[in-house]
Amino acid sequence: MKLLVTGDYFISESAHVTPDDNLKRLFEETDYRVVNYEGPVWSDDYHNLPAKSGPRLMQSASGIQVLRDLKVDALTLANNHIMDQGIDGYTKTVGMLDGFNLIGAGKWDEAYGLKVIEIDGFKLGLINLCEMQFGMLADEWTQGDDAVGCAWVNHKRVNQLIMGSKERVDSLVAVVHAGVEMTDVPLPEWRDRYREMIELGCDAVIAHHTHTVQGYEIYKGKPIAYSLGNFCFSDISETCGPEWHQGAIAVLDIAKDGIAIDIHGCRYENGILSLADRKEWGGTMDKLCGYLSDVVYMDRVNESCRRLMTDYWNLFAMGGLLGAKSLTLRNVVRGLAGKCNRVHLLNNIRCESHRWCICRALDLES
Repeated sequence: MKLLVTGDYFISESAHVTPDDNLKRLFEETDYRVVNYEGPVWSDDYHNLPAKSGPRLMQSASGIQVLRDLKVDALTLANNHIMDQGIDGYTKTVGMLDGFNLIGAGKWDEAYGLKVIEIDGFKLGLINLCEMQFGMLADEWTQGDDAVGCAWVNHKRVNQLIMGSKERVDSLVAVVHAGVEMTDVPLPEWRDRYREMIELGCDAVIAHHTHTVQGYEIYKGKPIAYSLGNFCFSDISETCGPEWHQGAIAVLDIAKDGIAIDIHGCRYENGILSLADRKEWGGTMDKLCGYLSDVVYMDRVNESCRRLMTDYWNLFAMGGLLGAKSLTLRNVVRGLAGKCNRVHLLNNIRCESHRWCICRALDLES
């Protein structure tokens, strides 16, 4: 069977999206289609929202019809925005997503659950997980049985889920939302974790979240795609760079005796969602996969971590921690005005991608 997986999908109220014929054809030629649904479409409880670091999203319901037209089968919900409008917003959003298989969120057993898809006698298992962000189901001591949120990729349940799922399906694919945003290489810690998931029983690991495309590798005969970037993420400042609207689509050709991966490029521009030119895209992927080679990989990682430390110092300041490298006029004014919020510090410490990146950068400076 052929499984199609995309990166992040977010459509603002002011945006319109029209898939081109080539993109529609790619979707039609696959047996099962999965899209990461990045954010709720409903909230009417603006005064009782959970704490959050970073932007709080709410997308247009018009984007749902685009997914229906593309015959999308499943939506992955384990991401850092699906709980942005609280449990009320999540619950009402789920009510509007009827007809889709929803993976990776809900109460504990639902979020950390296996979705089994059977096509022509072949059983495919799908699981969906996210790095430690706001909205995760991570602490069973304090969150309780009735908590609602997303599956955390490093929770103790995950390894048990992977090992137990292999007995129920012919092939198991994990879709993971994690990584350092706006970088073109994964951190070594994520490479280790995804390889561990393969060793535990996954037949493929497909990731997104970074808003940029990263390379892929074949590990022990099984593919790991480190980030598909954005499938379609509208109305974001041009300061993010052209890579924001350039994404990737993974097509997995899965059989009982093995699995192959093909990565297609896609682009969202002027309201049109299209496939990239195959030859040009092939060169892009060759470059990104080349960054994973032993010769250049760690230099590329270290360069990214060093570059991002300026942003992290500013986030520390937003949390009330002013130091020599964050002592700007803007940050001082923010502190004096009482605009600092410790939630930013919490996110930098708790989120694996932020913590690992900061530790590497500080270690390089020491």
